[in-house]
Amino acid sequence: MTQWEAEAAVAQLILLGEMPPGRLNRNCMDSLPPFLDSLGEYPRWFVVACLTLVAAVGLWMLAKALKWTLYLLVAVIVIAGGSAVVWYLMQNSA
Repeated sequence: MTQWEAEAAVAQLILLGEMPPGRLNRNCMDSLPPFLDSLGEYPRWFVVACLTLVAAVGLWMLAKALKWTLYLLVAVIVIAGGSAVVWYLMQNSA
């Protein structure tokens, strides 16, 4: 056993103590309840309703992102066009 392995074993003993595997800090680490393991336990209408809601929210967020992207694009075009006009006027007036 190397020095690092010995120190790791001591650290593990300090963290876990002499409890059986599957326990940490004196709390039992159980798996998730069965109804969270699979969507099959829920009524089919509830799963479809939730997925429809998630899809609607996703589409709404995508539409918002596209709208703000178009606003940003219009602003960049206006600023670039205005800058080009000012630059052109400065070049022709000199």
